[in-house]
Amino acid sequence: MSTFMLIQTATSVVALAALFVYVLFRRSGTVVDRLLLGVLATALLWVGGAGIAWASPGNDEIARFAHWIVYVGLCFTPPLVFLLAVGSARPDVLDEHRLATLSSVLVPPTLNFAAFGTNGWHQLFHTSSGFDMFVAAPETWAGPLFWVHTLVSYTYVMLGVVVAGVGARRSEDPVIARSLWLFSLAFMLPFVGNVVYLAGLLPPGVSLTYSTFTLSCGLVTVSLVHYRFRERYRPTRDVIAHLRDGLVLADEFGSVIHVNPAASLLLGQPESKLLGSTLVDVAAALDPGGELSRHLAVLPSVSPVVRVVHTANDRILEVSAGGVRGSDGSLSGHFLVLGDRTEERRYERSQQQAQRLESLGVLAAGIAHEINNPLSFVRANLSHIGRLGDAARKASEWLPPEQARDLCELDEIVRETQAGLERIQGIVESAASLTADPPSERTRLDLNRVIQQTLPLAHLAVDSGPTPVLLDLDQGLGPVLASREGIERVLLNLLANAKHVLGKNTSGRIWIETEASSDGAEVRVHDNGPGIALSIRDRLFDPFFTTKPPDEGTGLGLAIVYDIVRDHGGTVEAGRSPLGGAVFTVRLPYQDTEDSDGST
Repeated sequence: MSTFMLIQTATSVVALAALFVYVLFRRSGTVVDRLLLGVLATALLWVGGAGIAWASPGNDEIARFAHWIVYVGLCFTPPLVFLLAVGSARPDVLDEHRLATLSSVLVPPTLNFAAFGTNGWHQLFHTSSGFDMFVAAPETWAGPLFWVHTLVSYTYVMLGVVVAGVGARRSEDPVIARSLWLFSLAFMLPFVGNVVYLAGLLPPGVSLTYSTFTLSCGLVTVSLVHYRFRERYRPTRDVIAHLRDGLVLADEFGSVIHVNPAASLLLGQPESKLLGSTLVDVAAALDPGGELSRHLAVLPSVSPVVRVVHTANDRILEVSAGGVRGSDGSLSGHFLVLGDRTEERRYERSQQQAQRLESLGVLAAGIAHEINNPLSFVRANLSHIGRLGDAARKASEWLPPEQARDLCELDEIVRETQAGLERIQGIVESAASLTADPPSERTRLDLNRVIQQTLPLAHLAVDSGPTPVLLDLDQGLGPVLASREGIERVLLNLLANAKHVLGKNTSGRIWIETEASSDGAEVRVHDNGPGIALSIRDRLFDPFFTTKPPDEGTGLGLAIVYDIVRDHGGTVEAGRSPLGGAVFTVRLPYQDTEDSDGST
């Protein structure tokens, strides 16, 4: 029997020592690692003391020494197991209340050990010398304080199991959950074996407690090694949670194990839904049919990739993906970094647009003057040609029939030419207006009221007419300091654009909404037309850029909208509407209006 027990203890000592050395040389320095080292050290004393006693039967001095070593392990392993469970499931508790937690938890086992050490005075811990604990049933030597010690120890272990179990069930990270379940099972096994021994369910002197320690070491090893990537990452999770860029982490198999709040927001899905999916699934949701999924599918056999992705909700993301390698060069996992570059690109486009308008303004100022002069000559000559045509028609009865017909068409030719001149004049005036001083009179405008009053000017009406308009106006919208003429022109241009793209579509709809923010007001004009191709979105506000036929538009309407809004300190941008078509969003800042006069 002693040989059987000696083999058990020796095997457990080797397993515990190997795990102790492994954790010691990881040098991660976390509280959890230090607690794990403490648990392994006290467990080594427990098992090692029993092994010493079994290796030296009949030697009372060695048995006394082994007895003391064993009880150090028996008293302090359970509370350290409890602290380890708390540190694994709720690290914030130890970080914020470390001293108070350690003190309160270690006081009872210290008192138990003091009771064991003073047993020679009171005989309440052991009713005999206690050396026969290795070969006799507990009822032959255990005193009342021993059973108090046992109850306290089991309470610690069971509380630790409960804490780890609750943490595993509440964790949204499947890797943390599995790790906590493994830790819980690992440190419950030895105490289950001890319960079996104390209950007398095995022959006297026979215990499976030490064999369960070996099994526990195996479970802890699986938890530490198999999930090494996640364990290495955990100390920095609070920092990652506050990153502005989204971060998605996956294990070596590509399964997502962590998503920070920024990534969840950019991906438009809760963390619980993303966990357990694959990086390829995430990429496919970001960029359906794009190259990102194909590149991720072959990581890390290729170099890290960087791609710019336009999402369905009109965000511009710079996506970086690659593999994470350990110190030994082996693959530990994968990462996906999502950088939201929407505001940066919006600012860049705004600056480029402003520069283009300024360049056009300088050019238009000179061209308008140069064109207007010859236009006046052409217009005067056309009037003269018209008068000559009238005189020639009176004498047409003496002309050949073919020449007479040509003279009859002269009026139509003059009218068409004059229409062309008017069009040229309109283009010149529109271009010149980009450099003209903006209306100086600015008043406190109620944008909701201006929108309602502008609809008839655009030949539109709420919920009626060939193109019905739906209004969704924020009644909490504050007044803005703006030019009524300028804002009306902005709205008329945007509504004219919407009407044009809808054409004669009987199901065409226009939706105008306003919304107040902390620093300004937004006006959004939606339509359910064909939408705006991504390839031309950056050029929409360029002067003379248009998708209309030559005789239907000059390409200056949106450029003028942009210039007016910019002059008001606001921004305008185009995007994809929830209706399926386009949406133009105008943002106007609130300004100090205390010294302003006038109203709508």
